[in-house]
Amino acid sequence: MLAGASCWGIKQAVPAAASGVYWLQTPALVAPQRFYCDMTTDGGGWVLLGRGREGWSWRYDGQGTPAAVRDTPTGTAAFSPAALSGTTVDGLLNGTRVADLADGVRLRRATSAGGTTWQEA
Repeated sequence: MLAGASCWGIKQAVPAAASGVYWLQTPALVAPQRFYCDMTTDGGGWVLLGRGREGWSWRYDGQGTPAAVRDTPTGTAAFSPAALSGTTVDGLLNGTRVADLADGVRLRRATSAGGTTWQEA
């Protein structure tokens, strides 16, 4: 099995890569894991860390399961909160501080009840 170091790295290596689930591994993650990669928004290469509308718990150990995050990225089914653990996010960052990310963090919020239109921040 081949795993990329990041969604961004996969997008750079394969510009035509479609959004979907990919294997990622960094030295800090130790073992490869599956993540949803958005390969279209704002040039692509974004990893989905959490999704949902209301009912967030904001726990370091995450909310729901990693499968819930990666397997239901959009639509009304994605309105139930799910988030990766802080440990997993730290592993994806591989020692990089969020403040040091060149493109920062993207927040995409559904503005319609059907989850088909978005607000970006």
